[in-house]
Amino acid sequence: MMLIFRAAALSLALGCFASPAFAQDLADDPAVGACDGDFCYLDQGWTTTLRNKWYNESQGSRLLPLAWMRALEQPAGRGKFLDPAYMSGFGYLTARAGEQNSDPALPLGLVADLEASKKANIMCGAFPEICKGGVMREAWLGMTCAACHTTEIVHNGKKLRIDGAPTHADFYEFLTALNVSLRVTANDEDGKFGRFANAVLGADDTPSARARLKAQLDELVAWQNFVENFNKTEAVYGPARLDAQGYILNKIVAISGSGQTTDDTPADAPSSYPFVWNTSQQQKIQWNGIAANQNYEKTDRSGVADYGAMVRNTSEVIGVFAHIETKKKPWIPFWPDSYKSSVRDRSLDDLERWLTALESPRWPAALFGEPEPVFTVNGETHDGATLYAEHCASCHALLAADEINTPLPAIFEDDPSAAKFIRMSTIEEMQTDLLLACNTYLHESEPGNFNGRKTFWIKGAAINGEENKTANMLTNATLGALLNKAGSIIKRRIEDVAVAVFGRRRPVLAGPPEEIVYLPGVTDMSAKRRVEACLTEPHMDENGGPEKPAANIRAYKARPLNGIWATAPYLHNGSVPTLHDLLLPSRVRNTAPADWTPPQRVAPSVLAGKFRPEEFYLDFSKFDTERVGFAQQQAPGAFKFEMWKSATEPIPGNYNSGHDYGVELNDNDRKALVEYLKTL
Repeated sequence: MMLIFRAAALSLALGCFASPAFAQDLADDPAVGACDGDFCYLDQGWTTTLRNKWYNESQGSRLLPLAWMRALEQPAGRGKFLDPAYMSGFGYLTARAGEQNSDPALPLGLVADLEASKKANIMCGAFPEICKGGVMREAWLGMTCAACHTTEIVHNGKKLRIDGAPTHADFYEFLTALNVSLRVTANDEDGKFGRFANAVLGADDTPSARARLKAQLDELVAWQNFVENFNKTEAVYGPARLDAQGYILNKIVAISGSGQTTDDTPADAPSSYPFVWNTSQQQKIQWNGIAANQNYEKTDRSGVADYGAMVRNTSEVIGVFAHIETKKKPWIPFWPDSYKSSVRDRSLDDLERWLTALESPRWPAALFGEPEPVFTVNGETHDGATLYAEHCASCHALLAADEINTPLPAIFEDDPSAAKFIRMSTIEEMQTDLLLACNTYLHESEPGNFNGRKTFWIKGAAINGEENKTANMLTNATLGALLNKAGSIIKRRIEDVAVAVFGRRRPVLAGPPEEIVYLPGVTDMSAKRRVEACLTEPHMDENGGPEKPAANIRAYKARPLNGIWATAPYLHNGSVPTLHDLLLPSRVRNTAPADWTPPQRVAPSVLAGKFRPEEFYLDFSKFDTERVGFAQQQAPGAFKFEMWKSATEPIPGNYNSGHDYGVELNDNDRKALVEYLKTL
């Protein structure tokens, strides 16, 4: 009876999420696209009110107490960690006046999360002194969607804010520096703890208070070290890239209670942050389509909650610092798995609904110049629209910038009935870098607290020593976090959604063809084994039968390209600097016949104009409006991308291979197609 009551209450609550306030947010002031001096907002259908809500809404992310962050110094010296100049060095955007509600010193997308009640006392096993001292009930610093999905482009002295575009921030370096600062502060190097304690405690700075604070800081440092060890990798992420799926899966390992992976899957598949306009319209989300949007019953912009999005976004915030406990209550053994967490389900719903109103950015012709998709050279006409229809349209459906309600079903093969769609292609077909899709598919860990549970509460694959896919544990944790919100989602509706979100059974390996070489040129046998396993396991469903193509997560997604000009660098792993370069061929392959000779590293000048660049600098402070991407020049703060580990060995995760469409075009046709892409 109680379960029925909870489900009904949550169903009612979700229906109430679609409140008239959303329509008011869109009506209270006009869409803003004006310039203020040298700073411009593009008109993307959002009002100032809606934009600022997107920048400030907490999703339940909790990295460290906000007072501690304010007091924390940089790893070396006495400068504050939150010094705007220091934070901008990681690529996080400086908030403009009125954009940051939590603290004007915080970059855009870093927000305070405050839960003043005892509900905040989560993970007290890891943080006993923090819970005991009431610190959990203070404001904590976390990240919201805007931290990863907002960017700025600079051109001729003008700075353009683009909402929903991938950030250029270096998350890995930011988190690494933060953890170093916490450690050296706890160790009182250069007197850092004394200054930290004085800033945090103020008038209450006494020896006993310092002792309590030191114990609390030690707990946070221990936890950060614990999680950091799972994500250590030799891979260099750099700006605008993160192995987000690896981070999320490793967070599940950390909270499982086992603290162990059972495979050799490091977080070494950095990928670009997806651009998020039109997200609610797509049946599958993420580069590899691992997350699904289902039961999206939107009839207008005020619509009904997207249950699939709720599951997807909950898993995201679990990975980005949410607190969650996965230990089952022993006195109610038959109760569906329900986990306390800091996840803010209503805020996640609000963020997703606000996103439904976001339009893709239009090429700012007044600043960048008018595109020229049709031109004539020596009597020959080069028409970008025609070239797009020939080389791109079968995978990338055309979608207008303001077309924000059209459903985009996922298809694996041509479907004449689908005028608008997202196209899923297997990793074998696409031939782009494999590690993102393969690592997610192969990731396994000891079940810990999840042992004996089912992926979807009472059904689905069992989680135990034999079926220990971390993605199944993530699904269980996500659903448990939502159930604990006392009515977030009806159990039946969640199961319908979650079956398509994460996890497939691991079938028995098929024998690999002997004539195929996996990752030719690579000497890392662990990586080669992973790729071989990923490519040779048969596609099977959770019942052991042949897997339907739509369920395949060993695939990559092609979505409509409206706004693509604002999302460089390109391919899912950010390995191609400009649209112009994307239309050149690659020299590397994921697999090859045994008699194929792998390429070797050569000087960039040898490849120029013939092949995609394999090492290049990205200067995010200057935009290349001709080739469409960021300037490839060595400059202060520029990031050097490298595809080669040595003269003969490429780096898995950084391959610029695949997507061999349009690579045979001549220079003029290539230019016409790039000009047309500007208009989308």
